[in-house]
Amino acid sequence: MPSALPNDTCNASEPKPQPPTALDRDYNCDKNLQVALHTEGCTGLAAVPEWPPLDFAEVQYRRWHAKIIAHLEACRHLWEGTPSDPDVRPGERAAEHVSALLASERAGIWVSATHPSHDEASGESSGPRWYASLIEAAWTPSSGCVDEQGRLPPVPPQLAELLWPSDGDEAAPWLSELGWTICPPHSKPQAVHADIVASHPGLDHAVWARQPSAGRFHHIAWKPGRSHCPTTEVVRGAFVDECDDEDWQAPLERMCVAACVVFDSEVLHRGAASGEAWSATLTAQLISTSGWPALRKEGRCDPKLLLYTLPICQSPKPARRTRKLKSSSASSPTKRPRLHAAMEPRGVKECALHTQLSAEGWVPLEAGLPAAWAAWPVIEFVERMHETHAQRVEESIGAHLNTCGVWLGRHGEEAAERASLALAPLGIAVYTPPPSQSQQPPYAQSGPRFYVSITEAARRHFGGVAPPMPPSLRETLWPHEPDLHGEAKMRGLGWALAPGGADPQSLHADLWGENEPKRGRVRFPHLLWKRPPGEFCSTQVVPRGFTNGASVSADYSRLVSAKARALLLDSECLHRGAATGAAAWVSSCSIELCSYSGWEAWNYGTGGTVADLDDPAWEMLPIAGSP
Repeated sequence: MPSALPNDTCNASEPKPQPPTALDRDYNCDKNLQVALHTEGCTGLAAVPEWPPLDFAEVQYRRWHAKIIAHLEACRHLWEGTPSDPDVRPGERAAEHVSALLASERAGIWVSATHPSHDEASGESSGPRWYASLIEAAWTPSSGCVDEQGRLPPVPPQLAELLWPSDGDEAAPWLSELGWTICPPHSKPQAVHADIVASHPGLDHAVWARQPSAGRFHHIAWKPGRSHCPTTEVVRGAFVDECDDEDWQAPLERMCVAACVVFDSEVLHRGAASGEAWSATLTAQLISTSGWPALRKEGRCDPKLLLYTLPICQSPKPARRTRKLKSSSASSPTKRPRLHAAMEPRGVKECALHTQLSAEGWVPLEAGLPAAWAAWPVIEFVERMHETHAQRVEESIGAHLNTCGVWLGRHGEEAAERASLALAPLGIAVYTPPPSQSQQPPYAQSGPRFYVSITEAARRHFGGVAPPMPPSLRETLWPHEPDLHGEAKMRGLGWALAPGGADPQSLHADLWGENEPKRGRVRFPHLLWKRPPGEFCSTQVVPRGFTNGASVSADYSRLVSAKARALLLDSECLHRGAATGAAAWVSSCSIELCSYSGWEAWNYGTGGTVADLDDPAWEMLPIAGSP
């Protein structure tokens, strides 16, 4: 098998880096570099910019590249495309296989099949190419790449000046790619393509198309070890909304003989042919402030891909800033897209709450629900239903517990089924979550726990669609696109219920994505709170307990109690209801939510709670869009 060590990714004959350019000597970039990048689509730098995410990519490359190559070599039988499905790229099945292996190793790397190599003589694909994405690894707190609000550090001022000469484009940039390309030995050149298509049917071309001399999506590319130069080829000036059909057949040339190449993602380009060894090029793709709403516009990008992006802190302007470039072609002024609300700075409190929830799995709200959240009509509905019907529910369950005799399945399951039949006219159903468990060996199940669902009652009350969430709650739970503005749903609402004198609940996670990794998102948030004044949630949580529901003895020593009026919980994190006192019944109001990415995972298949999508009982309640 060919060696896959980093020093094998380039041929010895590759050009070496040149002396530093003005970008490296001065805090202002060379205007010639700007002109080349924004009018021709590419430029070269003599050194890779000093920016922590780029350093992180190098570290991860050295750690994982050889292992990924070994995995790809081991599944060569999966390299070919699927003749029966032309939409399946060469290497796509291999990418899925390798990604699953990396997921089991918690690598935070996702491998995908890119535009394949291309045989110009036959016009057919001649073999696969891949991309190893580090976005998931980068957004974990341990990576050192993101701050407590989940943002990357600002790009160096001189690089910001090169990429974003238009005022305001450095205000709220994003990172959409970080990783490296993977190309097998003896590969032909890649198919000519643009990474992002600028024009699309149905879009207002004057508003959303690329403006002359104003690039918005840019790639930074460099070779591992920074000792050789990338060999990417380009059709200079061939932006896909400006070029004619013959540009697709135009001669390609090597972009630049430079240690680092910066090119516009909307220009036609391709990866060059490879030599005798596996080859790789490290890349990062940055999106300007005005480019972000253009990328989000429907049809331009798969909404799933928008989940894998990271915000970048605003870049400071250099002291001698070069103003907006003049285009070489005459053009009348066009309207710029308005910044979307999602790009506006979120409150520090919302950022801090989301960071803790996504990283630790829980956030205690000691003072209870914030006033803006408590005013949500859904909260008010749960509290009114609890006040009106809690006693009747408890009496119904208690009566059946006394008459059922033998329990079926989980403790209390038969009593829950009988109570549900009696309460159905009210739109109330009773379910049995994981039961209580003895704290003494052999730690047997010791009694029932219940969940009182009023989802059907809410469906009737709200006419099939719940009112919009308070913006501050939605921004706390889901700051990323498309979770923030995609359709959200409620898995359930009602209250958790336990008999008095019960042992603690079995340690568990409610559900987790078996076929769709979590990737740092809070897909299934759970809001718990106490209605009577002076009472506190006592739910116990294993911080960072994202273990796909599996627990070990050490987890019990890590348990912490909420001891707060309200609690935000990630349902994928290990937790349990605490032991109850002598009171007859103990309850906590509850709303279980599902984000856009949670819905995708739900449809792909979840562990723990496994839905029967054909059963109306599992139907989620949609939530109307933001007000």
